[in-house]
Amino acid sequence: MNKSCEYVYNTIICIKQKIKHRKDIELRQIFFEQNGGGMLIHRLSGSGPSNVDVKIFTEEAMKEATNSYDESRILGQGGQGKVYKGILSDNFIVAIKKARLGDSSQVEHFINEVLILSQINHMNVIKILGCCLEIELFLLQLALGSLVIRHS
Repeated sequence: MNKSCEYVYNTIICIKQKIKHRKDIELRQIFFEQNGGGMLIHRLSGSGPSNVDVKIFTEEAMKEATNSYDESRILGQGGQGKVYKGILSDNFIVAIKKARLGDSSQVEHFINEVLILSQINHMNVIKILGCCLEIELFLLQLALGSLVIRHS
């Protein structure tokens, strides 16, 4: 009898985990669309310049890079949000801007910022690597190493 109760308990736990996982995937997809993911992909694949190179990062990659948004990694903050020091899996140092959620006009502004920054190649402008649109807040990832070298 004990084994059958354990089996039922484990089955219930497994089902709950699968449901939670499915809901997490659905929620990330909803945020991706709300945050302009479809618009970004459409504009990236459009007839624009071919020098646009933007990577779309996952929420997990952003959490890992910032050590779960550790307060000690905050580089600065302002009205638009916080900027964290991030370390990618290849040890590349980046700045990750975690912008506050706004209305739909801010979504378009954010997508335009991503597209414009991805096309600019100038020593006084930080190069954008990509963004994450899977969570409620926008995340914009910028190359930091070159800025530190230039201004240290």
